[in-house]
Amino acid sequence: PLPPPAAVFFDWDGTIVDTAEHVFAANVEAFAAFGLPLEREAFLAAYTPDWQTMFRAIGVPAAFFRSVAEHYVERFAAREAHPLPGAIEAIHALHRAGLAVGVVSAGPRSIIAPQLRRFGIKELLSAAVFDGETPRGKPHPDPLVAAIGQAGVRGPVVYVGDAHADVEMARAAGAHIP
Repeated sequence: PLPPPAAVFFDWDGTIVDTAEHVFAANVEAFAAFGLPLEREAFLAAYTPDWQTMFRAIGVPAAFFRSVAEHYVERFAAREAHPLPGAIEAIHALHRAGLAVGVVSAGPRSIIAPQLRRFGIKELLSAAVFDGETPRGKPHPDPLVAAIGQAGVRGPVVYVGDAHADVEMARAAGAHIP
């Protein structure tokens, strides 16, 4: 048996909020703005929170990376996310149990921070790390290591995510994965 964790960290999109279709639709719109087709099968085969790796796998020319990514963020931000069933309640329960709780996401702070406030959990978080806030993003362990430092916890941590990059990051940072 594992010792009880000192903290539980969560991915955001697809783990706390139901944004899978938002992510796909915003990518389709961003790609289309640059004359690039995006089929669901290609997207699903290439998806990773590391958007540059995903763009490469899909065949987006490197010269378009930044522009497509900016367009994606605009399109994604226009959609309203809703929590997955039980997700917000789980964060409250973990906080009441005395565990540090945090969010480590490849999404931008500008989109997620307002959602944290709207769902009433911003004040419960001991840490929050978003895209671009560490030298390297997921699947590198930097974002989770930064969140552990922000939370000031010693002892085992758990990371809950929905993508392979989440698992890679958690393993590399020494976190337990449920």
